[in-house]
Amino acid sequence: MRIRRIAGREDIRAILEVHARAWRAAYSDILPDETIEQEADSDPDPEHVEDRYSRLWPVRDRVFVAEADGVVRALFIYETRNLA
Repeated sequence: MRIRRIAGREDIRAILEVHARAWRAAYSDILPDETIEQEADSDPDPEHVEDRYSRLWPVRDRVFVAEADGVVRALFIYETRNLA
């Protein structure tokens, strides 16, 4: 598995797909299918990808993906704060 920073819109699309899989795995027994479908779009349209791109690209130095066999399997976004 390789961990790297996001590289562009294709990574954003892959992040949305990972998010959808995670939602389905975590909430399919708890939430109605309609709610999951709203929150977990496994085939995001170009507008959704562009929206997330505009939010994540400015902080791309803090957004990482884990890739296995050329497929994004996980994501990690971190934030630094002064906790003192």
